[in-house]
Amino acid sequence: MKNQYNTRAILTALLICGAVGMFNETSLNIALTNLIEVFQISPATAQWLTTGFMLTLGVLMPVSGLLLQTFSTRKLFIGSVMSLIVGTWIAALAFNFEMLMFARVLQAVGMGLLLPLIFNTVLVIYPLEKRGAAMGLVSLVWLSWSHQRLDRL
Repeated sequence: MKNQYNTRAILTALLICGAVGMFNETSLNIALTNLIEVFQISPATAQWLTTGFMLTLGVLMPVSGLLLQTFSTRKLFIGSVMSLIVGTWIAALAFNFEMLMFARVLQAVGMGLLLPLIFNTVLVIYPLEKRGAAMGLVSLVWLSWSHQRLDRL
């Protein structure tokens, strides 16, 4: 018996979470100047908020394949979304640079698991003949965020 999934609901949830995660990734860049003043840190120190995020993301994305063999997709999705939510709350409440840096790394853990999870889930829940359209939709969301980031450069 073949599993029946509500593919639209699953893909919508994944894309919304992915878009929110991408927003977390890019939104801090416009606040770096203010953070330098508020936390009285150097620009090089403030840049670690972005660098630490990207470094964590880069380390976790390849590891996510191993985690997918160990944990269920549902558990990884819940864990990644919880990491994004908790990281965002901690960042909102941060009273010093160290706390904000920890929050950024926690957000990156969520994104580092979520990005590969989205593509893997599409491969699992969509039949072969519908994967191209689903992957195109996922790529469209990522490209729109990438385009917005490039426009700011």
